[in-house]
Amino acid sequence: MIQIVHKAVSSVQYQFMMKKQKLEVVIANDTIDIFADEKAVESAILNLLTNASKYSCEESKTILSVTKVNNNAIVEVIDNGRGISSEDLKKIFEPFVRLRDDVTRKIEGTGLGLAIVKHIMDEHCGRIEIKSELGKGSSFSLYFKIDQ
Repeated sequence: MIQIVHKAVSSVQYQFMMKKQKLEVVIANDTIDIFADEKAVESAILNLLTNASKYSCEESKTILSVTKVNNNAIVEVIDNGRGISSEDLKKIFEPFVRLRDDVTRKIEGTGLGLAIVKHIMDEHCGRIEIKSELGKGSSFSLYFKIDQ
């Protein structure tokens, strides 16, 4: 899992640097083994990191943490971006759904990213949880079963 996270981080570092954003990586355990399609998991993490950067202001901070709790590896992306309303949270995993307001309308995207992340988690018998508050940011947590 740690290797997958490092690949995703190296893929997105330039995007964060260009917006003068800080990406803090916190890894609580040295080794966390999951049985997974590495490219798919990397894609899910990369999507969350890309969204965190796109929907956050310049000079903001995003935290990517990897922890092991019970039989789960948890990858969490926490940003202090725009946040998502409770109404929008209900439909955020639907394909082609984009949140539209004066600011987000200018941000490029297809509306497929979170639908793909959800599909990847379903295929890995995992789950995704979101906590978000408008004006304060969002937290996306990916839960993977750990190999026993």
